[in-house]
Amino acid sequence: MKASAITLSIVFCLLSLSAIGQSYPKNSLKVGFGTAYLNSGDYFGRHRYIEYQRSFIPLLGLGLNAGMSDANKNLNDLQKISTRAYQGEANLYLAPIHNRVNSLKLGFGGVYRKAEDLIEPISPSADGLENVVRDETSEFGYSALLEYELYIAKHLTMGTRASYQQFKSGNKVFYWGLNAGFRF
Repeated sequence: MKASAITLSIVFCLLSLSAIGQSYPKNSLKVGFGTAYLNSGDYFGRHRYIEYQRSFIPLLGLGLNAGMSDANKNLNDLQKISTRAYQGEANLYLAPIHNRVNSLKLGFGGVYRKAEDLIEPISPSADGLENVVRDETSEFGYSALLEYELYIAKHLTMGTRASYQQFKSGNKVFYWGLNAGFRF
């Protein structure tokens, strides 16, 4: 009896919050660009992504993200490594600050990443043969992020996002960048 009363109270509070939040756009679509740091190889690269976010109540939302990263690094005087990674992410957002001007979101969720490492010579060998090594990995992990958004107009947004990803293999990836989008 006591548990059902508590559950009913929580549901009532959530419904009240969602009724208050009907005046703002609940969906957003954003494009972001930034820097990627791959801890597994200690090198930097570029990161691009597109994200759809849905707010259920002003303080809680869900984000679906698809992104691509490129990074290059010289291993020694003879070889370089190039990494290209594609990923998909699903995050649950908590927005402790959310008003008509801006929002601060904390996110946590799961991530899937497929990466291809290409190790090749810096310059072609004397005999003209290229010694190229390809290594493909697919891995699951989790992500944690912090995002700040500024609402330029009712339907336009721009912001910044920092993200940390930890994979089961031990690889870590850090992202930081800027984004812009629209709300509807």
